[in-house]
Amino acid sequence: MKYYRGWQFVPMKGNAAMYYETGDDGSVSRFMTVIEGSGEIEKMPNPPMKRLFRPELLEQVSAEEFEKWWKG
Repeated sequence: MKYYRGWQFVPMKGNAAMYYETGDDGSVSRFMTVIEGSGEIEKMPNPPMKRLFRPELLEQVSAEEFEKWWKG
């Protein structure tokens, strides 16, 4: 498995981190959005996206970082 993080600004809430868990083929198995400032975490165990689009634009992170938020 590979893990990625991207960032997006959410008006009136701050920056949101989007975390993706993918297989070696790029298929997305889990996805979540974390807004640390407000404490919001939206988890998607069966995300509607099936493949990660342009992973080279995202930052690769550790499984531990992903699981920290997923279990949070």
